[in-house]
Amino acid sequence: MSLTRFDRIVLSILTTLALLITAVILFSPTTQAQNNGDPRILYISWDDEAADQLYLATFDGETVTTTSLTQTEADVLDFTAAPDGSQIVYAILRDGGAADLWLMNSDGSQNRELLACPDAACSQAQWLPDGRRLIYERRNIPTPGAPPGNPRLWWLDVTTGETVPIFQDNQMLGLYPRISNDGQWLSFVSPIDQGIQLFNLNDGSGRLIPNQMGSPAVWRPQSDQLLITDINTSSTNWSVELLQVDLASETTTTLSQPIGDADGVDDSAPAWSADGEWIALGRKLPRTPMGRQIWIMRADGTEPLALTDDARIHHGEISWSPDGRFLLYQQYNLEELYAKPTVWLIEIATGERTEIASPGTLPAWLP
Repeated sequence: MSLTRFDRIVLSILTTLALLITAVILFSPTTQAQNNGDPRILYISWDDEAADQLYLATFDGETVTTTSLTQTEADVLDFTAAPDGSQIVYAILRDGGAADLWLMNSDGSQNRELLACPDAACSQAQWLPDGRRLIYERRNIPTPGAPPGNPRLWWLDVTTGETVPIFQDNQMLGLYPRISNDGQWLSFVSPIDQGIQLFNLNDGSGRLIPNQMGSPAVWRPQSDQLLITDINTSSTNWSVELLQVDLASETTTTLSQPIGDADGVDDSAPAWSADGEWIALGRKLPRTPMGRQIWIMRADGTEPLALTDDARIHHGEISWSPDGRFLLYQQYNLEELYAKPTVWLIEIATGERTEIASPGTLPAWLP
């Protein structure tokens, strides 16, 4: 069927509009960063009024561009990005020690209070993979100004704002919740049990991993293993070692190995690469005042390699870029009085480092 002259004009207009819309999407700053693979980084820093705010930095390989996402009078306590990177939940610390949860788009728009906690400190939110629910840590405050009470874990529906405790047992305490990428498992530090509890969100089954450190578990992206740190007191001189726990076999493997002729090791802050084949961590000699250095190793603990070597600098909050090219981390100088924490990137293949923010804390990738 042939088109009339009017039909051809309408078709031409619609085609032009479609091309314009596509161009706007492709060449918007946010989409360019996503399409070009430019790292997008969230972190906390203080503004001119000394209030902690949330910032977004984009690195194009040469220039770091920074945008302030919040302008609150109170301090931003912590934050977490949705699995698809579209939204960010963050906690605001109010006078009296209470903390509320807020929600915004990743560009800072549509900022709103998600959950008011007038008599509690609500923080440490973690997204489930469905992007509709959160698990967060709640500490009740009996009277204004009193220290927050024991930590308990709660559900929160992002759409409705409905919130309920995860466990019916009011004596079940938990902090540092972490959720496996497949959404099946919740891990949390259990202070009463002195270990890390694993809780299956589908069938309610669980498992306790004894642990003396009280640090959160780190799930492998494939959800079949997790990393924990624990104190080894089997010898005269203690060590802090990195352990790998396999869910299927229920076996625990020690990955840490002594550095050279040193007696033991002190490892912490492990992070998985996206493919689950590599681990980054902070490492130092045990029982020394030196700063932690950044190391990487294979998932089985082999091929350890130090990426930094400056005992004056303490490195932490380490995480891999989604493409495995960079490590993001926080550092500060141990020898500098009132040293400011700063945020850096290191390119693994070349060792080239780029400062992202000064000051800056709690860096994290925005998907």
